[in-house]
Amino acid sequence: LHADGGEVGHRTLGLALEPMASTLVGYLQSLPNDTMVMIDPNWRAGVITDRAAYVRRVDEACRRADVVKVSNDDTEYLAPGVDPLVYARALTSGGVALVLVTCGADGTWVITAAGEQLVPAQHIEVADTIGAGDSFCGGFLAWWRGNGFGVAELDDHARVVQAARAAQAVSAFTVTQVGANPPRRDQLAADWGACSPS
Repeated sequence: LHADGGEVGHRTLGLALEPMASTLVGYLQSLPNDTMVMIDPNWRAGVITDRAAYVRRVDEACRRADVVKVSNDDTEYLAPGVDPLVYARALTSGGVALVLVTCGADGTWVITAAGEQLVPAQHIEVADTIGAGDSFCGGFLAWWRGNGFGVAELDDHARVVQAARAAQAVSAFTVTQVGANPPRRDQLAADWGACSPS
């Protein structure tokens, strides 16, 4: 869990363990509305002992989230048999401003109330997928906050698509490395942080 400059992000593995789970949900619910919250339901079967309780905690956390990043694997665990895009649309209907559905080599679906768009993945040689999700979320937040955006701008579909592309670039670098080794800024393209007019 981290909080910096008006944003909070966390991987929800902590929602599998008490008393951490109750503490995290209570903390999220206490945050002011202008604090941007991003959640990555990074489930791990070996840690979760009560699936129903975990799913309930994720649902509670998502009700306070502004951005939710989910993978195909996440949605299959959280809502078995439900298409990931259907799951994402349900989150936006429930108040989440942006859902990012990562689909591995197929790319990332950007889902907002204003529309849906698939951002194709880069063609790369994968060395190790450890850290892919963390670096994606970190890349998204770094690009978003680096351009001065917050909660209010999440309704700009074109901007969030740009942010998703930037996040994919960070994640793509990470998976070409052995171990969870995200890039330094100078290892990304010179224009990585640029924001085109929406």
